[in-house]
Amino acid sequence: MVVTVLFALAFSAAALSSWWVAASALTTSLNTRLKDTATAKAVAVDRYLERLRAVVRSYVRVMERTIPATEVVTADMLGSFRDEAGVDALYFGGSDGLFVGDLGWTPAPDYDPRTRPWYRAAMTQLESTAYSGVYLDLISGGQAVSFSSLVHNPDGSERGVLSVDIYLSTLTDEVRRYAYDSSGYVFLLDQEGTILVHPSQDIVGRNLWNATENANIADEVMFGDGTIIEYGDERGTFAVAAKLPTSGWVLGMVLERREAYSKLYDLAWTHGLILILSLVAVLVASRILARRLSDFATVLEAILDERNAQLRAKMEEIERISVTDSLTGIANRRALDAALSAEVLRARRAGTSLAALMLDIDHFKDINDLHGHVTGDKALVTLTRLASQTVRDTDRVGRWGGEEFVVLCPETGAEGASILAEKLRTRIAKGSAESGLPMTCSVGWAVLAKDDTPTRLISRADSGMYLAKRRGRNRVETMEDIDPAPGLGNQTDGDAGIAPAVPKPGQ
Repeated sequence: MVVTVLFALAFSAAALSSWWVAASALTTSLNTRLKDTATAKAVAVDRYLERLRAVVRSYVRVMERTIPATEVVTADMLGSFRDEAGVDALYFGGSDGLFVGDLGWTPAPDYDPRTRPWYRAAMTQLESTAYSGVYLDLISGGQAVSFSSLVHNPDGSERGVLSVDIYLSTLTDEVRRYAYDSSGYVFLLDQEGTILVHPSQDIVGRNLWNATENANIADEVMFGDGTIIEYGDERGTFAVAAKLPTSGWVLGMVLERREAYSKLYDLAWTHGLILILSLVAVLVASRILARRLSDFATVLEAILDERNAQLRAKMEEIERISVTDSLTGIANRRALDAALSAEVLRARRAGTSLAALMLDIDHFKDINDLHGHVTGDKALVTLTRLASQTVRDTDRVGRWGGEEFVVLCPETGAEGASILAEKLRTRIAKGSAESGLPMTCSVGWAVLAKDDTPTRLISRADSGMYLAKRRGRNRVETMEDIDPAPGLGNQTDGDAGIAPAVPKPGQ
């Protein structure tokens, strides 16, 4: 009897020790997965905000390129932009004090958009899409934040500011999609610590350091980036915060410890019961304990792995779709913008050359009108295939928009750019004819100059392409101040493409 009791006590001590080790390991694993989850959710919210910034940048370019300085920006224009982008509100403030909105709001006679936070932010953050901070939106009557950007006239003068409004209520709906469980909630702070999303509406819009009940954990939330932060009565609540990679904002999850670690508490009760039963049947109890611990850890890890795998798969699919042209399968305008900025920066740092080519299918409208849009799509796919087969592995081919394509050529100077442009022109003309869909293209090229920006480089290549259009199409032109390489084609469309006798502007 004494031996049995001693053996049972020894087993109980060993079981308690093993439970402590397993619980510690499981707690560490749970904490790590909570940190990873917070980081993944922060990345997802960051992509949502970056899409809003991209909307502003895109429509600023549209206004600068397609709406002449002499033409008045109208509410219908902005309304079509807003419907397409899916944002709360989109409006324009002119440098002359004119306000144009898309929601039918009529400002007071003394209203001046140049005094509003969104306008002032754009004027002080000239090199980026400006963030306004929280302010009272006069149209909706609620709190909002804005992303805005300066719009220029063709001569470089300031035309005004285009801004996208995001109501905090909309931002709240978006962020709440990432709540971890039923008992917890999520919050969102901007880079200055201003509370943008929180279930307690009375502290929304206030700075975290000034919110009395949360001031003691403000530093950990803003600068911890993945740290488990315990607070509240008897430390029954904890938070996990992660920075948004692009904006520097902070997304946090607040969880009730009892629910978050409910499986761990279940384990404690189960283990206590097993310890009592072990006094009667030590060997049976030990087997039950080992099996339960193993099964519990396996199930929990499988659930967390599955959820994280689903989240990663969705994020990867969203990323792929966001940078790929759906018709041709090559880089889209967004991907080209990012690649162009990266290549210009790399060329600057390494002291190497960089060339950009702009291609446009000649008389593409006639192809669509005469043969249908299905044939037009085939023409775009054919050009993509021929261009991709012609360029180097280090070159980047992408669809700029419509029938326009861009080729980025790292470590390529003027001579190499002119030779490649002519090679592309002839390959497309010959290859398309062989495929039964003859077409030609006009090509413009430019090389990176000392003071060039990515926009200027593309603009000069674009100008070269339009010069080729004006000089008869199916040729290569450049605005660079150099002699053309020998053998560059000066052919007109001839029988290589479908073209009218007189060129149409913009085709």
